Amino acid sequence: MSAHLIVESLEQWPTILAASRHTLADLCITHVTLQPEPLRNKVHWLPAPAERLRKVVQA
Repeated sequence: MSAHLIVESLEQWPTILAASRHTLADLCITHVTLQPEPLRNKVHWLPAPAERLRKVVQA
């Protein structure tokens, strides 16, 4: 899985990266590439509803 995660500050990245990898591992997603995106470069993504994400993960 690969994803860009919006962070307020790049100083937060090590903590967010560790927490994200741990959460994904709990979902049996262990091969990941995560990239920080500073809030100032915010990309306007439409968030997927949590239920839709659960269905994708379970598939």
